[in-house]
Amino acid sequence: MSLPGSDFGSIARDGLRLPTPYEAPIGESETAIAEIFAEIFSVGRVGANDDFFDLGGDSLLAESLCLLIAERSGRDFQLSALMEHGTPRKIAALLERNGSRTVGQEESTGRHVRPPIFVVHGRNGFTLLTPDFRRALAQDQKLHVFELPGIRGGDSYDAIKDIAAVYVGEIMDTYAEGPVLVAGFCMGGPIALEIASQLAAMRRPILQLVLLDPALPKPTRGSKRSKDSEWPPRATLPETLRKHVRRLLRLAPERRTRRQLRAYANDEAAFLRRLDRKASTGALRYFDLRLSTRAQARLQAAYRQYRPPPFHGRAAILSSAERDAAFRDDGQFWNELLPGRKVYRIADTHGEITGPASAKAMQSIFDAAVAEDQAQALLG
Repeated sequence: MSLPGSDFGSIARDGLRLPTPYEAPIGESETAIAEIFAEIFSVGRVGANDDFFDLGGDSLLAESLCLLIAERSGRDFQLSALMEHGTPRKIAALLERNGSRTVGQEESTGRHVRPPIFVVHGRNGFTLLTPDFRRALAQDQKLHVFELPGIRGGDSYDAIKDIAAVYVGEIMDTYAEGPVLVAGFCMGGPIALEIASQLAAMRRPILQLVLLDPALPKPTRGSKRSKDSEWPPRATLPETLRKHVRRLLRLAPERRTRRQLRAYANDEAAFLRRLDRKASTGALRYFDLRLSTRAQARLQAAYRQYRPPPFHGRAAILSSAERDAAFRDDGQFWNELLPGRKVYRIADTHGEITGPASAKAMQSIFDAAVAEDQAQALLG
């Protein structure tokens, strides 16, 4: 089975050398999910136990997979569910077990030994944590992975404060009492700082904040404005959409159809303009990957006009070698935003920051904060 509208043929499953033998799907639900897998990966057939990551899944394909599952099942299937339910059989069982509930958000209550970790996504609006990352955490550690509002349809927002308010609502709904632990990947740092500010205003402070190789918008990095000065209006959506679409073109050129390749080669500017127009109306299906580019572009535009508030609580930065010096330099903007930060170099490159070493370090930092909090509570 090939992608809709594509002239490319299917890949033979036998040539992929998957670690699991082929097992035919059983029942309508498993069969439907396996067909979606086959469509996404352009594989002739997908078995019930074939894993998303073994098939070569990445963040772009993960979003497309979840969108198609939600579209065809009528159920809200979140990206975080792929961490532990990455096969057609597991997904079908999860959909059946959860009934009408949203699939992917882990229920969090005060009965767990460890408080849940609330995870803020990066610039794309979602974070696909790999099985290696998840396995490096404690077995009883619960995660609540935020997903950008509107990324799969519905309302989206133009301001970081509004996005953070949605996530604060999720924290209060799923974990009404107990210490709040928040992690943020890359450009999730500004959102995490805004979440901390809003929770503090509600007298529900964050016990520990962990930022994984965070980044900030250029206006924050380069400006010498005072704290009370006004920031320019939001970057125009067409401009951000154009940059976003061009980035997507670089990320997955192999998924263009032959018709699209010809159009791109004949007149690149006209091709990009057509994509921009489709994206601005929410109608763009990026080479049949069904990416919700409008919500993502609005997020990136919001980043560019946002100045995060400082966080004076317990904060740690897990850094890559590429950014480590900036995090430690007291003359940089991080000294203003996170004056009490501790910096731990975990990875050589930014791309490695989502590896198991980061997960182990994050778990250790959060556990230490909770243990200290509990000790202080016992001492009165």
